[in-house]
Amino acid sequence: MMRLFLLYMKRQDKTNFWDWTFRVLAAAIVIAVCIIAHERDIKTPPAGVDRTFSEMYGGATEVEWEKHLNGYNVEFIYDRHEMEAQFSKKGIWKSTRKEIAVNEVPDEVMKSIAEQNTGSWQIDDVYLHIAPQGNKEYYRIELDKEMTGREKTLCILPNGTVMKM
Repeated sequence: MMRLFLLYMKRQDKTNFWDWTFRVLAAAIVIAVCIIAHERDIKTPPAGVDRTFSEMYGGATEVEWEKHLNGYNVEFIYDRHEMEAQFSKKGIWKSTRKEIAVNEVPDEVMKSIAEQNTGSWQIDDVYLHIAPQGNKEYYRIELDKEMTGREKTLCILPNGTVMKM
């Protein structure tokens, strides 16, 4: 009787292992399909989205579109700046991010950076974020600490006020 029980348990372990392996692989495939379905490179967006983009950024180069669940994302070069903009499915502009040089950052923002005890930190990237809601505009400053690999981000309004993150 004991021998039959041990044989049964051995078989159960193998069955559970393969059942578990199948479930993990199936979940991984479902996740991969969802990611691919949510973010997809496209050649051209719908006419309304393309029209809004062209009105705002006519003459943009190196334009690359992606379709997302909530709308469209476009990366492009405009006025010698790398930029990224988001649009709704209906073509309504949601926001723009513009990479800028440190010398383009307003003095008030630079003063605010200095007041944040960033002495040993180096400015890595600076972005100007613009959104139509309430004419919202802020600077996103990405800082790196040499030799440690640590990173820090500051979000600062044009008047120098540091935003809470």
